[in-house]
Amino acid sequence: MSTPNGPYPFNPETAFPYRVSANGFVELTVYDPAGQKIRTLLSGQQAAGAYTARWDGRNQSGSIVASGVYLYRLETPAFQEARRLTLK
Repeated sequence: MSTPNGPYPFNPETAFPYRVSANGFVELTVYDPAGQKIRTLLSGQQAAGAYTARWDGRNQSGSIVASGVYLYRLETPAFQEARRLTLK
């Protein structure tokens, strides 16, 4: 389960609060509007609990991405969600 990222829109950083209901693999990825992967924020095993991931507006190689609309996808053992976010 997750709540929307905040602040919205954001610059220079946003936070993604989420909860993992059961131990297992969790992945949080940011995509551009065309569906191309911009950055994987987390990918691995996590214990059940509440967490917050952060994105600093940079791509996988560390370069700052352009202002605009992006998508993020959170996958946990019991939950999948995709939402929009706007970088100012």
